[in-house]
Amino acid sequence: EVFAADEANVNNGYPVLKWQNKVDGKYSYDPDEGEGLKIDAETGIFDATNEGFSVKMDRLLVYTRLGLSDFTVSAKVKGETTALKNLQLTLSDDGESTVVTFSFLPLAAETDAEYSVKFKTDDAVTLSFTTPASDWWNGYAAESYDGGSGSATDPYRIATKEQLALFDLSTDKYDNKYFVLTTDLDMSGKYWKAKSFNGHLDGKGHTIRNLTIKGSDVANYAGFISQTTAPVVTYLQNINFESPVLDCTANYAGILAGYTMDTCIENCHVYNGKISSATNVGGLVGMLGSQKAKSGTAYVERCSFSGDMEGTTAAGLISSVYFSNATRAGYVEINDCYAVGNVTATESGSGLIKAISYMQGVTVVHCYSAATVVSGTLDDCGGLVSGVSYSSAKAIADKGLVLKNNVAANPSIITAKTGWNSSTKIMA
Repeated sequence: EVFAADEANVNNGYPVLKWQNKVDGKYSYDPDEGEGLKIDAETGIFDATNEGFSVKMDRLLVYTRLGLSDFTVSAKVKGETTALKNLQLTLSDDGESTVVTFSFLPLAAETDAEYSVKFKTDDAVTLSFTTPASDWWNGYAAESYDGGSGSATDPYRIATKEQLALFDLSTDKYDNKYFVLTTDLDMSGKYWKAKSFNGHLDGKGHTIRNLTIKGSDVANYAGFISQTTAPVVTYLQNINFESPVLDCTANYAGILAGYTMDTCIENCHVYNGKISSATNVGGLVGMLGSQKAKSGTAYVERCSFSGDMEGTTAAGLISSVYFSNATRAGYVEINDCYAVGNVTATESGSGLIKAISYMQGVTVVHCYSAATVVSGTLDDCGGLVSGVSYSSAKAIADKGLVLKNNVAANPSIITAKTGWNSSTKIMA
């Protein structure tokens, strides 16, 4: 019970929270409920995985809040102490005791491990076990890359699936660090969790096959890369994806990246992709934006998508080109790109780009779409580009949009709004 009678008349006789009431000069809650508190050693550590575990305290705490500073938590993998990255604590209860759950970035799956947790100065409670198998690639990360220091002249080299999983596992955004793929990789059998990245990744023309993206380090962004962020300019080059699947509920989703800012993308291709997400679904990129009003700091060149996608809003290559700032500072170029396949949107869809707004300048040159577009209930749908905003709030700058030598060669464009069905359209 939270409320009590106002015996001390601190609230004009109305009920008060228990901590507000004094009985015999003391507040009516128990200020010493945590005195002598211990971990329930008989229960010990339970619900252990490679991403966390739980312990029970020896009583149910009502007023006392526990935090990470109250505990010493450590782990060993194969007998060696390992750092627990992104360690977090959550509290719950089972009706009789307070339950403390610790979570952290995944340790290696199917590996001998030991967890240890100590409350304040008490003896540690330990558990030795074999970490269970994982459905996620980051549970099978290598300990290091195949050489390299991350510089432009000596990039980190990724030569195995496990090394690509190490790239995925790390919370480091690798600002201005360099990576290269040195071979084709088949990522079938486990899930990929999208990660944030602000470096240089050159696939050297190699192919990542059968990647299945099911989660993200940033809830609203999903793809091989979840997001890139300014002010660093990110470079993604020469990467092929064959038969990738993206299945999530992100607000920005694309096979290569969910959300990009000041990113240069060159010669990246998706073959036979399948995407299902919430909204702003793009075959290659969910959102492409820029804060820099100059050429060469945000572009997509010689890229393509083939496959099927569905979402509330969707487009064959890029769903949204914008920067959500009324200053409209950014400049974006999209050159020599195409999309084929099927775009299905419950609200609004387009063959290449869904929406353009909040930008100083956008050029789309030598691009085409041969995607079938099925659009929903909104007015804006198109074979190549739709949803260009000229409203006062979101307008692209005056004369800021350039469309040149593009073709919308869609087999069909169907919209529930008007019921029309059209074939080849040409945009200059």
